[in-house]
Amino acid sequence: MRPSLHVRMLGGFHLARDGERVAAVNSPRLQSLLAYLLLHRDDPPSRPQLASAFWPESSEAQARTNLRREIHHLRRALPEAGWLLEAAGPGAPHSSRLEITFRLDVTEFEQALGAARRAEETRDAEALRRALEQALACYRGNLLPDCYDDWVTDVRDRLRGRYLRALERLVAVLQEVRDDAAAGGYAELLLRQDPLNEHACRELMRLLAVTGRRSDALRVYRDFAGHIGRELAIEPEPATRDLYEQLRMASPPRPRATGDAAETPLVGRTAEWRVLLDVWRNASREHGHLVLIAGEPGIGKSRLAAELRDWAARQGIVTATARSYAAEGEHVYAPVVEWLRTGALRQAVGGLNPVWLAELSRLVPELRIEHPDLSPSAPSGDATDRRRLAEALTLAFRAVAGPVLLLLDDLQWCDRGTVEWLRYLFNHDCPAGLLVVGTVRPHEVPPDHPLDALRLELRRTGQITEVLLGPLDRTETTALVSGMAGRDVDDDLARWVYQETEGNPLFVVETVRAGLPDAPGDRLDGASDRSPLPPKVSAVIAARLAQLSRAGRDLAALAATVGRSVGLDVLVAASRDDEDTVVAALDELCARHILRELGEGTYDFSHDKLRDVAYVETSEARRQLLHRRVARALETVHARNLDAVSAQLAAHCRQGGLPEEAVHYYEAAGRWAL
Repeated sequence: MRPSLHVRMLGGFHLARDGERVAAVNSPRLQSLLAYLLLHRDDPPSRPQLASAFWPESSEAQARTNLRREIHHLRRALPEAGWLLEAAGPGAPHSSRLEITFRLDVTEFEQALGAARRAEETRDAEALRRALEQALACYRGNLLPDCYDDWVTDVRDRLRGRYLRALERLVAVLQEVRDDAAAGGYAELLLRQDPLNEHACRELMRLLAVTGRRSDALRVYRDFAGHIGRELAIEPEPATRDLYEQLRMASPPRPRATGDAAETPLVGRTAEWRVLLDVWRNASREHGHLVLIAGEPGIGKSRLAAELRDWAARQGIVTATARSYAAEGEHVYAPVVEWLRTGALRQAVGGLNPVWLAELSRLVPELRIEHPDLSPSAPSGDATDRRRLAEALTLAFRAVAGPVLLLLDDLQWCDRGTVEWLRYLFNHDCPAGLLVVGTVRPHEVPPDHPLDALRLELRRTGQITEVLLGPLDRTETTALVSGMAGRDVDDDLARWVYQETEGNPLFVVETVRAGLPDAPGDRLDGASDRSPLPPKVSAVIAARLAQLSRAGRDLAALAATVGRSVGLDVLVAASRDDEDTVVAALDELCARHILRELGEGTYDFSHDKLRDVAYVETSEARRQLLHRRVARALETVHARNLDAVSAQLAAHCRQGGLPEEAVHYYEAAGRWAL
């Protein structure tokens, strides 16, 4: 058997043979020579190269003599090195042919970094985290810290640089997966390893603040400022000082109210969170930016935006939240007024010139109570008047010291004035550090809404990022159920919840709140056994269907009556509208993601819950009538092969109040099945 050697060079030299330490290789020069040979085993040096590397100031003859002596000592101390030290003759290339099995911590460190690069390329966040953590575990300290040979310096610095970059990357990766506590631990290690790294100081301060340790964050700043003052006689950079003041003056984070979007755990959304963090970092350094978080109702847009808001607020960043409502109609500037009445923004407004305060008092009348000497404002309604108000609003938001995060929920219902002012804001020297985050249901944006023009213009200038949210996958759904239920759930229950909700976070949350069944497995085999919808889910879907046109609602009810994927021919035959009206209504349902096209003129609901609500919202008498129409349509469309649809016909006849025809078709279905 080949002997097994374990060599550690990071943080100190350690050599073990078959698990037992080899004490004979104890001089720094022998350790350095063995380390050099191992690190250069893929490109073996010649003896002259070895002699020159270790004794650069000696004569060539003396250097060779010294090398022969050290090789002799190394052979005696480590007989296994005979294979490693084999040479073909004086001056010939050193073979370094290794015929022993060995582990080398430097190699393991570099292999882990290689795995991290591959994970980065494939965007596998979990694999990247594991690889970086493994690399950092291998690096116990600098390469051969007790060795002062010239060759070590460059290798030591290179490895140390890769270690520090891996630490920085792991801190970023952990923030992307929202493990801020772990990220803070590695950021603290990074600052300890590189105590003059000001970027690391700021990252640690932010992470401590995000995890509720604001006093520790302030202490980190004071320690860092004292250290660089003593070592370099300089002060921290302005960005670091600003962050310190931001944290020092920050108010405690607001408590989460019952029913708040942030009340439930945020699951998944790793890629989307990474995008939001990148956008925030760019916006804080450069110009302002708009983020649109888009998706269907209940998909988690508000929840993701609330997570970003809370993350920012815990760092002392000024945040303000507003919401648009469908019932408000054209309530002009309502979201902007809501922003202006928020804490730090209200204070900043109070410091404006009285001329601009007078303009703002048109929207915030209480400013005249606080500033009774303001001159009266007489709006004329012309373009100059609107521009003056837009400029006053822009100055109000520019007056805030430090970064600002503005959140606007349900942009699809936002008034025209607010959207046009946002367009003005982004076109007129929008301040760095301003990020506007809006949530939107893209298929409910009314025609000719100014949001479309704003989106197109900001795409041209690169000031917009659009994040489209989809449903959770099964693993994420299970994690959300477990987080809500406060316990692990078994596979059957997880499968049932995923089938019931199709990964829509709102549906998952409301299903759990409505009470999880003890034995869901019995409900998996038929629509008739589907559990009743939680009231909030029903209300959300009903409101979505209510926005359809009359023809759209009628066609949705008809498609829900069919109960499965349906062809255009059946819809046209069963509808009392003409073919053009049916096609227009079908286009509307597809555009609003109520139905989806399966191909070859076949359609189905984009979510089973949409079908359920569209069916339940129809009166019993109308449902009976629709079942009859569907039965007649199936008879017409499939006249040449009724047996193939006899089971469907039987069900529709039964539910349409035609028992005799139902019996006939049930018998036909039985024969067809046989």
